[in-house]
Amino acid sequence: MEYELRKLAGEDGDIDLHDFKVALKMRKSFFAERFFHLFDKGEGTTKCQKLIDGLRTVTKGTESQKLKFLFDVYDVNGRIEREELQTVLESCLEESSLYIDEGNLHALTDILMDIADSDGSGSITYEDLATELKRHQGVADDLRLSTIQLLKPKESTKTKYFTWTYIKNNVRKVWFFVWYVLMNLGLGAYSAWSYSDHHALAVVARVCGMNLYFHCMFVFVLMLRKSITNLQMVRIIAAVLPLDQHILIHKMVGIMIAVYSLVHTIAHIAYAVVLDNEDSSLTAWEILFTTNAGVGWVESSAYITGWILLLILLIMLVCSLPFVREVFYIAHTLYVPFLILVLLHSPNFWKWFVGPGTIFLVEKILRSKLVKWIRYGNTFIEEVNLLPAKVCHLSITKNEKFEHKPGDYIFLQIPDIAAHEWHPFTISSAPEMKGHLWVHVRSAGHWTKKLYEFFSNLDPEYPEGKDEPKISIKDNEKRSNKIFIVEECFVDGPYSTPSHKVFETEHAILIGGGIGVTPMASILQSVIYRYKEIKRRCPNCSHEFHGTIPKSHMKLRKVDFIWVNRDQGSFEWFTNLLTELETEEIDAVTDLDVEPRKVIEIHLYMTAAQTKTDIKGVGLQVALDLLHQKEKKCLITGLKTRTKAGRPNWHELFTKKAEENKGKIHVFFCGPDGMGKTIKENCRNFKFEFSKEKFW
Repeated sequence: MEYELRKLAGEDGDIDLHDFKVALKMRKSFFAERFFHLFDKGEGTTKCQKLIDGLRTVTKGTESQKLKFLFDVYDVNGRIEREELQTVLESCLEESSLYIDEGNLHALTDILMDIADSDGSGSITYEDLATELKRHQGVADDLRLSTIQLLKPKESTKTKYFTWTYIKNNVRKVWFFVWYVLMNLGLGAYSAWSYSDHHALAVVARVCGMNLYFHCMFVFVLMLRKSITNLQMVRIIAAVLPLDQHILIHKMVGIMIAVYSLVHTIAHIAYAVVLDNEDSSLTAWEILFTTNAGVGWVESSAYITGWILLLILLIMLVCSLPFVREVFYIAHTLYVPFLILVLLHSPNFWKWFVGPGTIFLVEKILRSKLVKWIRYGNTFIEEVNLLPAKVCHLSITKNEKFEHKPGDYIFLQIPDIAAHEWHPFTISSAPEMKGHLWVHVRSAGHWTKKLYEFFSNLDPEYPEGKDEPKISIKDNEKRSNKIFIVEECFVDGPYSTPSHKVFETEHAILIGGGIGVTPMASILQSVIYRYKEIKRRCPNCSHEFHGTIPKSHMKLRKVDFIWVNRDQGSFEWFTNLLTELETEEIDAVTDLDVEPRKVIEIHLYMTAAQTKTDIKGVGLQVALDLLHQKEKKCLITGLKTRTKAGRPNWHELFTKKAEENKGKIHVFFCGPDGMGKTIKENCRNFKFEFSKEKFW
């Protein structure tokens, strides 16, 4: 921050309020104005060095100096009045993106006043605050950290690749890329040796052509979803191959196809020009754009089919970019003519493709709408819940033959939204839930935004026929309910993810980042169902308890559920589930315990909220802690579990979990990539097994 201040001050060294607010990265002006006016003495501007010296005094001063600084920020006249304290708390709420009603704001203000106003005067003096802090050493420690944060530089989040730490954390991926590079080099070397007596440009074209054989086959292998799902169930194979990265690798292979095709084409053009200059009987134009050269095993059409292939590839590549994502699925259907043309273009490609192509064709047939209809019947969306942050909770009818595991995902098509588009979504309901399955769709792209708008803007229809399928739509934000006739939807799947291993471990740590909580929701519901199966009732006193769960049923003995959200509203996505988890209070005896213990522990974090280590959040967080201790309810979510501000301290959290000694720990994560990298590195340090699910 010191660097930012000097940069904004310029040559004259003057800092005004606006520059100070920019340097501190504050959302609102309240704290910026209070901080600034402690140093400018009412002049409107202050010298940069004076401001820095003052902040250094605060961060490196005594506890009394830091406490006086906090008091001066909250106070303007020597005593903190109740209205003044409420204004401070309102600003704390704004800085933390928290929203509470007026009654709860008054409750927060009252509880702080009751604690600090020891003499009942209706205001808080510096001496009152100092006396109270002596009785709460934890608050004093938080205050010390909060002032230090003012000058703490922002840590870099840039990932460093090809370091030893990165290699250790990505062993499967690294070994795969080693194999991939060697495969490219090996095929290139073999092709160069085979055509060593040809012109150098012809050799380059052949080398690219040989690698295109491999890549055009491999790109389809990576989309054999059912086969990959089955391979993920084989522990030995899943431990060696990065099967959960198949979509990422598919994209990489697609890019390499474009690169090899471009080099292949340029080499052929250059070679045609060379032949033309060597007084060939054919001009470069005739070689490249006619069949006169006699190249190609089908009517000498190698060059003609090559140009068409290049055009199709260009269309597919451009339509894969984010800004034209809405035509991605339509453009990708061009893989059919692309395959046909490659088979016509090259006499040897069929040898590479016959095996994967046959499997691909079988999978396409099994995944077709007709086969799905024969197996599962008609599928309808029977309920829609419009949740905060533009998330759609869809409840879809489920045939009893449709079987899935916790964390599996499906591809969903809704004709009213787009007739030819399939989109992947994690199933957020438990397999034990009969009759229907859930998916939670966040509005993040063209199709998902269109889905949310479709259901939120639909006018009610009240069907006359009793047999007509109906859909109930609940809008949480508008507090309204509607009934409609619904078109059928189509479901393709289910497809497996690393989460299927959750019941094979003893201590599972489930971590969801934002909407990445969906597979964890499915797992948690399944845990509840499984423990309900072993619930027993005492015949004498009617006390209910959980018996010892057999290992044949599942090995899972302890679950820590960690959900990290940015804003307050996102916790409403699964309020009912979290409430059920707290209500059930699953206590059970396992082979690891003597007495019953809590099976599921909930940990909630809100990253937008300012922590106790930030001077803009310390007062609010202390008030929230005190209110939670008094009412046993979190003001942010309404749950028993206290929602913590900021991001988790993974090292501290994992240390506590390791010390519990509840069996081998396996961390299951679904969420943003940056968050996943941090968790994976910590898992490596603690020797926890780590599985990351694709963030749909």
